[in-house]
Amino acid sequence: MAVAGHDEDEQEEFKMDTLDDSLCLLKVRGQGTVYERAHWHRWVHVWVLDLTGASVLLVQRSQQAIPFRGLWTCCMGPVAEGEPSLLSAQKILARDLKLQYDDDRFEFLFSCKDAQVWEGTWLRHCIDVYIVPLTKSLNSEDLGFEHDCVSDVRYTTVNEIASAFLTGDPSYVISQCPEYNYRLLRSLNKLFIDYHKQRPADDSDDEREHHQAMQLLDRLTETGEVGEAATKGEVHRQSEWHRQAHIWLFDLESGSVLLRQKPLRRKNFGGCWNCLNALVEAGESSTMAAFQSLKEDIGLRDCQPSDLEFVFQCKIELQAVEDCLLRQVADVYCVLIPRESLPKAPAISDLRFHSGECVAARYMPVAELEDIWRGKQEADDLIIPLDSGRVEYADRLFFYFRQQLRKAQKALAPP
Repeated sequence: MAVAGHDEDEQEEFKMDTLDDSLCLLKVRGQGTVYERAHWHRWVHVWVLDLTGASVLLVQRSQQAIPFRGLWTCCMGPVAEGEPSLLSAQKILARDLKLQYDDDRFEFLFSCKDAQVWEGTWLRHCIDVYIVPLTKSLNSEDLGFEHDCVSDVRYTTVNEIASAFLTGDPSYVISQCPEYNYRLLRSLNKLFIDYHKQRPADDSDDEREHHQAMQLLDRLTETGEVGEAATKGEVHRQSEWHRQAHIWLFDLESGSVLLRQKPLRRKNFGGCWNCLNALVEAGESSTMAAFQSLKEDIGLRDCQPSDLEFVFQCKIELQAVEDCLLRQVADVYCVLIPRESLPKAPAISDLRFHSGECVAARYMPVAELEDIWRGKQEADDLIIPLDSGRVEYADRLFFYFRQQLRKAQKALAPP
């Protein structure tokens, strides 16, 4: 079996390190033997990124490429006997796309094991994953791809790759190791977000210090379908639907919920009160966004993702400044207290606020909060959705709170 970029005679001389199940070196074998006997062997992936455009370069492997002929993926290939994977990454990028970069342009992400069947043959790879982050996209003049290895190239988004992985798109090379898919997508998203945070900030929410206006969000259609990712500033300015996590801490003993106050300097809703909430970034799960908010915004380090109970999803609209309408698809979570990680409601003095997200907190009885939401009491400093989603959100939220209170009271009642 020949690998892309080598003819049959040359391939006979291509030697590889074979590994045991613990990835310890066994012996050097030829490429054909490695595939025929399904030995573990070293493999390298190289993802080329355009940081400015938040896009990823994909290559389509040629029909002569073995394995994965005709499929879309990154630049990839085997690691030669005794060779550092970084050197192999440089050679493969030069072979596939005629791109030559020094060592310092390659960033190592992670290693993982991946085993899958391709055209009836078991492939057992120990993959070292690298990225090459660039600050511009490459055009046809920059590339001179080798047609024995690559038949086409194109740029795509992390969101499209995530969708392909999730649906098992047969036109993509998809790792059978969930760890690979999770770590790759999360790493790519973080790289793009961190890069844009370092650039001059957008003033969509007066957050120059934290550059959050350049967070990448998934734009949603009216029916909830995911579109192309865009910056937070762009999504807000164009009043596009996007995902948000709402987190309610509900103390069953006092029947009250925790509210936080947004910083006064915030352009939208500065100084106002609401539950904890977090933007769900492109490709991120709302559960993880909610969990990060608990840890980072108010310092609840002992909480776990399992403490978050998903309650419902609701579309809401909020009227921000300068006629900006914020359209959110809110995933609503609740942390019921007491629980193992929180035996009692945390005292306000014990909370550690993130200065960019929260400057104060207080507990409010659920009955009082419901009266405000339903217009029976006035509170100009509480963030409440417009009528389009306010009623549905209130009905579902306060029904849940009453239901949990009844359960708690029943549990405490004498037999």
